[in-house]
Amino acid sequence: APLGEFEAGWALQALQLSRGEQVTLGPGPAYALLTGLAFFVLGNSNAIARLWPALVGSVLVFLPYLFRAKIGRAAALIAAFGLAVDAGLVAASRLSGGPMLALGFGLLALAGWLSNKPVVAGIFGGLALLGGPDILHGLAGLLLAIGVSHLLMTRHDVDGDWRLEKEGEAQGFLRLAALVGGGTILVAGTLFLGIPQGLGALAATLQAYLAG
Repeated sequence: APLGEFEAGWALQALQLSRGEQVTLGPGPAYALLTGLAFFVLGNSNAIARLWPALVGSVLVFLPYLFRAKIGRAAALIAAFGLAVDAGLVAASRLSGGPMLALGFGLLALAGWLSNKPVVAGIFGGLALLGGPDILHGLAGLLLAIGVSHLLMTRHDVDGDWRLEKEGEAQGFLRLAALVGGGTILVAGTLFLGIPQGLGALAATLQAYLAG
């Protein structure tokens, strides 16, 4: 299908990057950078313009597989089927420059966190931050949940030694994840240090979120 006006604006940024032209990246540079690389390697077309959102959206279908040990195989299959046919996710997966990269990479980072894999969480967390202002919705809710959890553990009868042990493990996890995430942002956000303006576009994410 032909690109809409919104999609064409993002695809044009990617096309200019693939040709080595100067371009002002919008907030959430992941789409333009990754799609620009795809244009350079595979050529430009409407299908390639939607390649990365489609790939990330498709990967989400397999996300329940990571939690099958906790929720059960049957529940994981039902969740996977629901993700596959959900109209909103299907539409977002076909939208160039839309929220799918932030949503998909954010959920994969969350899966890495719940699976106690800081490197995975850091890589996808860094990519999620590059995905656009939409990631800040989820990040705000996650920070709120962590704050409430910490408050409940301190106010109620929770074993102090156990709590300190868990907090120590969490701090070590976050340090490694933050280090890996920072490296991912540096490499992916500049396309291997070739496009430094990607970091400037990342800095504009908070401003764009507040403006919206």
